[in-house]
Amino acid sequence: MKKIDKIYSRHERGGKYYLIARIKLDGEFTIEEIEVSEQKYRTAKEGDLI
Repeated sequence: MKKIDKIYSRHERGGKYYLIARIKLDGEFTIEEIEVSEQKYRTAKEGDLI
């Protein structure tokens, strides 16, 4: 599981939903574009697991 540390951007493209977020995985931070469901797109917040 990946934990959202900070959400930088949310966008929709071609009916798919994406978050650009800083992710903490195994103690390291990376910035990723993550495809998520519409519900997760609308409700995602810092500290959520993806």
